[in-house]
Amino acid sequence: MSSELIHVVVAVIYDSDAIVVAKRPDHVHKGGFWEFPGGKFEAGESSDDALIRELGEELGITPLEYQPLIKIPYHYPEKSVLLHVWTVSRWYGRLHGREGQRIQRVSLAELSDLEFPEANRAVISACQLPAHYVITPNIFDLEKQCAEFMTNLTRMLDDGVSLMQLRQTSLSGSDYVALAKVVIPRCHSKQCRVLLNSKPDLALQLGADGVHLNRYRLQSLVDRPLGKEFLVAASCHNEQELSQAGLLQADFAIVGPINMTVTHPGHEGIGWERFGQLVANMAMPVYAIGGMSSVDIATARCWGGQGIATITASWY
Repeated sequence: MSSELIHVVVAVIYDSDAIVVAKRPDHVHKGGFWEFPGGKFEAGESSDDALIRELGEELGITPLEYQPLIKIPYHYPEKSVLLHVWTVSRWYGRLHGREGQRIQRVSLAELSDLEFPEANRAVISACQLPAHYVITPNIFDLEKQCAEFMTNLTRMLDDGVSLMQLRQTSLSGSDYVALAKVVIPRCHSKQCRVLLNSKPDLALQLGADGVHLNRYRLQSLVDRPLGKEFLVAASCHNEQELSQAGLLQADFAIVGPINMTVTHPGHEGIGWERFGQLVANMAMPVYAIGGMSSVDIATARCWGGQGIATITASWY
């Protein structure tokens, strides 16, 4: 494997409700596969300079509204690449394949059905995940607190939350199941996916969208616990746990705490620089957690993350 890291810019272009993809020429690396538009950096280029140049050369457009999404390292047997992924939502010019490549517009769901180079799989995951992952706070008495919990849940769903973890470490197993049976259909009615912080088979039994593995369940597994039609996420705090999440082919992870929080008093935050170091070698989306708010999404993405995960800041 080559020791040289090749920097590649990748554009996820949103055209109304579709995403623009292109077919790779047969004679190049991974020829015949679908890809997101982009290409290698030229000498001295910044990531956004490479984005503007590549989209002009490949598609005849100039991006007007664009932002970083994620950075993804990937090691092929013959080379190593670092993908600098951007989203593009508005541009100038007529979008077409200037190099004779086939261009197609597909839905987010259809992306998973196309054959992409392996490195692009994490890009697809990042496209299909939101910038904000909401985690429910603990309640201690289901009978007394359920009404307030459901009121807050309804408010979150009305605000457009689309991915939620049902985390309840203080409830009994039967109360957790009872709450999940109410939460899951309520979330699904608002197009919000629900991950259970519980045993993976419970997600199957209750019709959840996947499972979120705490650090103990993460370490106990040797294979991915659910099929690809479900989401598998993991809580990680160090390189070893992130590596384990990668071996299990988790769809995403959360890392932190970035700052000290009321839910983890006495735990000093790792800070953004350490977060960046931890996610730098991960070929999966990673959320930052710990004292986060919506203003931190841009910072998380600048450090290579997918976005933020929140508990207290979202719920009250």
